[in-house]
Amino acid sequence: MKQVFLQSQQFSNPPTPPTGPTGFKSVPNSPLPAALGPPSARAAATASDHFAAADVGNLIGNIAELDSLLGVRANPLARERRDSGMDSPTLLRYSPQAGGIEAAPQDCTGECQLGENNGSCGGIRRGTKFRWSSFARSHRPSIQVREMQIAAMSIAQMQVLKNAAFLELNKVMQEFCPPNKSLLSWFLPKFLRRAKPPIPPSKTAVFGVPLTTVQMRCGQPLPPCIVHMMRQLRQSGVSAHGIFRRTGGKARVSSLKAEIDAQPDMRDFSQCQPYDLADLVKMYLRELPECLVTTKLSPTLMDLFTFVPSDQLRLLALQCAMLLLPDENREVLQSLLYFLKDFAENADTTQMNASNLAVCLAPSLFYFPHETPTGSGLSPRRFRRATGVPDPRDLQDHKAATACVTFMITHCHQLFTVSEELYRQAAFSAVELAEPPALDSLAPVDASQRRHCFAFVDNHAQMVGRECSEGAAKWTPFSSRCGVETFCKKLDDKCPLRLWKAVINVEADPTRILNRIVQDKASWDPDVLNSELVEMIDDNSDVTRFTLTSPPAQPAREQCVLRAWRSAGSHSHCLYTASVRLPPTPLTLPTLILNEDWLIEACGPGNSRVTLLSRVDLRGHSLEWYNRTWGHSIARQLVHLNKSFAD
Repeated sequence: MKQVFLQSQQFSNPPTPPTGPTGFKSVPNSPLPAALGPPSARAAATASDHFAAADVGNLIGNIAELDSLLGVRANPLARERRDSGMDSPTLLRYSPQAGGIEAAPQDCTGECQLGENNGSCGGIRRGTKFRWSSFARSHRPSIQVREMQIAAMSIAQMQVLKNAAFLELNKVMQEFCPPNKSLLSWFLPKFLRRAKPPIPPSKTAVFGVPLTTVQMRCGQPLPPCIVHMMRQLRQSGVSAHGIFRRTGGKARVSSLKAEIDAQPDMRDFSQCQPYDLADLVKMYLRELPECLVTTKLSPTLMDLFTFVPSDQLRLLALQCAMLLLPDENREVLQSLLYFLKDFAENADTTQMNASNLAVCLAPSLFYFPHETPTGSGLSPRRFRRATGVPDPRDLQDHKAATACVTFMITHCHQLFTVSEELYRQAAFSAVELAEPPALDSLAPVDASQRRHCFAFVDNHAQMVGRECSEGAAKWTPFSSRCGVETFCKKLDDKCPLRLWKAVINVEADPTRILNRIVQDKASWDPDVLNSELVEMIDDNSDVTRFTLTSPPAQPAREQCVLRAWRSAGSHSHCLYTASVRLPPTPLTLPTLILNEDWLIEACGPGNSRVTLLSRVDLRGHSLEWYNRTWGHSIARQLVHLNKSFAD
């Protein structure tokens, strides 16, 4: 599909750059277009977020029965506040500048579908795409706190912050909790831990599938059908009295669940009852192989709301805990809390405020170590004889979990930011901040006031020739699916990211493939929404801004890149890409592309061998996340490129 192009500035053809080590040179009469059309302007809307006091009265009302069984006072939180001289919760504003914290969504302009195959082959099909960052415009992040969001941290920053968050959380636990509540129990040998053996799900299942598997299939941790279900529930459920408390029809819920598992690309839930959809959302969370808050963090968070008296310290500890969650769990929890926040704001209609929602959702989010197990695959040491009376420890755990979820819903906008104190303690270096280089450093302006990127092209050409040659250093195989072979290797530099390589054979000639990658990337890449030409350097080089898709509740991301494409005849082409520093678009976070280089070589009549070298920091993700999922991400990208020629 041919796109309309805007060109802010045109230059005449510069002198032909010297030929690189691999023999590639610029092609003056390139068939590629000069620019990419600008995307539609986004409305920048912000809404102030006030730090409101927790709804303690409603919480106590909901768990009064538990308190009576325990024989404890019915208002412990009020007693703690009274003893500490606090009339209302005093919360720290962990923002480098004054102002409220906001979070931000965009509306969905399209839909994504879940593929039928597992691993790299599955995923979001070409066509319509997710475009929102959350579920309501009241969640837009303000520009003032954009740099303090967890989603804005580089991979090196995430490593430093995780260590600092663990020490800070352990410090709070040691100060207020009993000695046996230390986080050092996390480091017990694996043979001393009690773990539930995972059950391998079917390839097309939605319920009971680990979030990491969903991330590999779809490129985001929530299945698209669950996201569409939540969207429909937000439209029809905000006016439903007792939503999440009243149960739906058992037969309808079972039938709809079976239909979703059989057809995971289902996305039309307009004819479903909101109470049925609410039951399915709780069922999806409850049937995850590991609870959303994880087995490790569940006892810690419950101890926080049992022993720590200050809401200020609870907020700080929860911010640290969010950094320690696996990336997929943190993103899903953030989208869920923003989702529930929208319902809590309509409590006058639904009679479901934050504490009422927490009573309904907490059992599906937490792991309760003192709960009597019902499964057959658990350790016999965990079984106890039923006495007819609830275990007081289990009741105490449920009470603390309910208080924790209530607090998280009320303060969801602050949970997923890095506290100013923790950020200051980290004292990041310039390498850890991982800022992209300036455009003038990669494409300087010469005496004739024209930009050129000769050195940039030569450096990337040498790297591509070295890594793609037969005598290259040994690569570690990662996966081989759907005709895509994926490899990785560690580089000897200060960046912890691995270099990834993916190879596929495409039934198209090299020139068509190069044209498709350069000018029509938004039409086949499921992770790209649109593109905009920033500056045309010459016929074979430009500066382009790409807007990327984002999971729900995550800020929109963009890539500002310098691209240069070179050819060695009609049978071999290269495309070199790296990030450059440009003024960011409002309400977006820039990603960092260290290199994304394409080598396209003819390997027979009408066939080409496509090699992609990738080293990208999307920000907000840990090293473990990249090592686990990035190989599948670039494999999905090549699969969609191949499918674009088959359609």
